Amino acid sequence: MLKKLCLLNCLLGCILFSSSCTAQNDSSSQIKEAFFAWTEGYIALAQGESWTFCLSYYFPEFLYDHAFEEAISVELQSDSDISVVMVEQFHRSDSAMPAQQNGIAFKGLYLTVSATQQGQMICNALLLHQPDGSIVRRSFGEITFDVGPAEPDTPAFDTWSGPAIASSPESFAYAWGQKNVNAQMLSIQYGNNQFITDPSQLYDAMAVPQGLPVSATFLLDSYQAPLVYIKAKITVQTPMGTHIEYAKGCYCGSDFDANDIALSLAQNGATNS
Repeated sequence: MLKKLCLLNCLLGCILFSSSCTAQNDSSSQIKEAFFAWTEGYIALAQGESWTFCLSYYFPEFLYDHAFEEAISVELQSDSDISVVMVEQFHRSDSAMPAQQNGIAFKGLYLTVSATQQGQMICNALLLHQPDGSIVRRSFGEITFDVGPAEPDTPAFDTWSGPAIASSPESFAYAWGQKNVNAQMLSIQYGNNQFITDPSQLYDAMAVPQGLPVSATFLLDSYQAPLVYIKAKITVQTPMGTHIEYAKGCYCGSDFDANDIALSLAQNGATNS
């Protein structure tokens, strides 16, 4: 598991780097504030599991954003009746990187969440707790956290062999290994009430006699944001019965350009936070 977490941190670094290449000459004179990249997604976890993901944070170069830089704790805000995850720890990337728009930089905010009880909660903002006791709210988009039962000690599928980064937020490609030849994938959940249950919903897929193929692509047309993070939930059937397994996360939309920055500002700027 430690090796997998180290790999995850390397991939998060790649996300940040890919967003920083080839700055465009768009004027940044109208951007005077800090804001999160507009991010949507779905994160399925087993109860008791901890998981780290990253939110990108944009700001004009040379701006020191006190709320972001001096936060002593971070809380996920949700209107859900129950809280199924909590922020266990957080850290900011050490230094800012130039974004794909001149005069704009960004950092990564890494959140490690712990799945405390089963259920769902939808989060759309972070609460940044300040040293003086005040709380600053910052919108980021919308992520559904879905906590379910623990998966078997030996999962039927190896989702760590699949992609973790994709340039486009419009589709999700997976390529998973199969450990149990007698197992079938019955469904893939990739959002709030969003399921793949039939091969007809897939493309670039190999034909299989039953269930879903271990490698295919499907559209993310239920999402609107330029950056989508998916950590899917898989329903699996074996001769022993049906159970749940949890996929590795994948960032879709790593080619984050000046247009995406403008969309994020419109969605998550101060007037919308």
